[in-house]
Amino acid sequence: MESAISIKNLTISYDEKKILSNINIDIPKGKLIGIIGPNGGGKSTFIKGILDIVKNSSGNIKFQGEYYKEYLKKIAYIPQRDTVDWDFPTTVLDVVIMGSYGRLGLFKRPKRKEKEMAILMLKKVGMEKYLNRQISQLSGGEKQRVFIARALMQKSEIYFMDEPFQGVDIKTEKAIIKILKTLKEKNKTVLVVHHNLETVKEYFDYLVMINRKIIAKGEIADVFNKENIKKTFYRDY
Repeated sequence: MESAISIKNLTISYDEKKILSNINIDIPKGKLIGIIGPNGGGKSTFIKGILDIVKNSSGNIKFQGEYYKEYLKKIAYIPQRDTVDWDFPTTVLDVVIMGSYGRLGLFKRPKRKEKEMAILMLKKVGMEKYLNRQISQLSGGEKQRVFIARALMQKSEIYFMDEPFQGVDIKTEKAIIKILKTLKEKNKTVLVVHHNLETVKEYFDYLVMINRKIIAKGEIADVFNKENIKKTFYRDY
């Protein structure tokens, strides 16, 4: 199985307290991957460590043989919604167009082509009617759809999404998972921090179970069972 990301000996500490310890995993390419674990177990830190958002104490990470800075333009990241400054004065359309900046570079401004593409991405997430709306005026589910559209605008190979279903209604959740499955069908790799165990089998085909370290990893049918759930959510460290 071809790897999208190869992670060797990843350890992350905050204020000398280990959050993740000795993570070794090859993330398979072209999979829709759920990342589950208890609150405080290191799910978001795992993603941030891979993306160099938090400093790693140790470890080696490669994206299809390349380091993060070399592969950066092929990566899209959607953070948790409560970490974003939603009061920033900008429109829905402008937020989505921002997804083209990585491809354009520092000195090229978006043109008609990028605007048309941004509108198309908004249509895919059902938000084209809101393109001139201030981002701060949207509901939680609407904001999440806009960020999905911006990620699609990047035309990436690997997508990281930190709890994209948090605080959204069931209609929005189903719309988002449909888009993510479409990305997988195009052989994109999608990693999703997730908390609802009831939808794991329906949404994902590969799973990473974390509680300060990797408890289990693999195809859903192989690892999503009572024994691993117990080890992941009820193990003391």
